[in-house]
Amino acid sequence: MAGRRVVGKPNLLRMVNRNTILHLLEQQRVTSRAELATLSGLSPPTVSAVIRELTDEGWVSELGSGPSVGGKPPNMIGFNVDARVVAAVRITATSIETRISNLANEVLHTEIHEQTSYDSSQMSQVISRSILHMLHQARIPWDKILGVCVSVPGVVDLKGTVSNAPELGWEGVPLGEQLGALLDSDVLVQNDVKLATLGEAWARGFSKGTMVYLHLDRGIGAGILIDGQVYPGSHFAAGEIGSMIVSPDTLTNRTHDDEAGVTAGPFERNFGLEALLSKESLEDEQAHEMRILSHIAYGVANVVSVLDPELIVLGGEMTSRIEGFIDKLTARVETLPIVKPRMVTSELGPDGCYSGATRYVLDNFREQVNLISI
Repeated sequence: MAGRRVVGKPNLLRMVNRNTILHLLEQQRVTSRAELATLSGLSPPTVSAVIRELTDEGWVSELGSGPSVGGKPPNMIGFNVDARVVAAVRITATSIETRISNLANEVLHTEIHEQTSYDSSQMSQVISRSILHMLHQARIPWDKILGVCVSVPGVVDLKGTVSNAPELGWEGVPLGEQLGALLDSDVLVQNDVKLATLGEAWARGFSKGTMVYLHLDRGIGAGILIDGQVYPGSHFAAGEIGSMIVSPDTLTNRTHDDEAGVTAGPFERNFGLEALLSKESLEDEQAHEMRILSHIAYGVANVVSVLDPELIVLGGEMTSRIEGFIDKLTARVETLPIVKPRMVTSELGPDGCYSGATRYVLDNFREQVNLISI
């Protein structure tokens, strides 16, 4: 029996074409219709029709004539990074920071609120009021928001429910649902380290191959990027290396659980920022630091042995607390029997999760097009 030919609905084809052109415009920033036709494989009339539609919606700006390569100078067009804005929120143990940025991650407005309660309902109220206040201050209408993304230190499922968040004492908190109800809009919630991974990759133009971002702070975590996509794991817990065992002795060194029954893992509890800062005397400082670095090197070795990444990016406060951190860590990793990856420190610092939030919203926007059923 001959296979049945499936034909896409015109609406779907139009949306896929829009998606393709938008993605190319975002990458190229400044280009021409002819170049877009070549890069996309779409016909010149189709490209022109899409560009007209995107121009009417504000996504594309006409930039005038470009340099001639022997014929008529091309009419150049550019991706309008101010066509939409992204609301990004970073929740930590000490503060809630909200930002409004354009699509080039240029910050338009910021507010910082001290953390006064770990009650998620109260925090959602603070976040929603802050976002609406910033939009009002900047005179940005709500329909110009491409998306809202919240960064949290915990495991996050597809519904935006946060678990295993010892810094906040959260387990099974439906943050996406709570904040979405207040804003009457879909809200993206994602782990802070996974967002920082996206941000670091975006800043470096890393879209092919395997990259790991290691966040070394009060908590220790990792983000795994494979060909431009963050790997979530079957339970959304890929990269939760704070629970890694780098020394069997640490299994007996447990602190009591908090009220929610959430506790830090043995790696971050024994070799994270709090452990680094807990040295008892200046006389023991060098030995204490060396012991911490040695165990971080064991953690790096475990990650490398499983994933064999091309690049490891290291961020978090510990990287600045230890003088010559990257050189000292590299020296220890070099002594271990593993493939040696390239290791660098973060380019973005604490702003990595904000950059990643913008990237995550853009990627989600495109995925919604790809998920339309034919």
